[in-house]
Amino acid sequence: MMLRSPEAQLKEMSAFALGRLAQDTHNQAGIAHSGGIVPLLKLLDSKNGTLQHNVADLIRVGGVQKLLDGEFVVQPTRDCVAKTLKRLEDKIHGRVLSHLLSHL
Repeated sequence: MMLRSPEAQLKEMSAFALGRLAQDTHNQAGIAHSGGIVPLLKLLDSKNGTLQHNVADLIRVGGVQKLLDGEFVVQPTRDCVAKTLKRLEDKIHGRVLSHLLSHL
């Protein structure tokens, strides 16, 4: 997956493309199923503002809201969602945080 590339430009293009694809709810499950979420969240650690902004695009299309609003059936999923939300809370800052707060 290009999100794991050491080259910032490839990561940027990948995050941008996934952000656009995630606007369609049918694509969201595919992105998650193919392992796209963890590498995207790791981009929040980047000092590259463009990479962080592309993660914000995924937040803007409702990614975090779906985690907050979801009614998850099994306990391991509920635990995983809670951990993910806690990690997001600990890591999000700057422009990404502004986008998130303005869309919740």
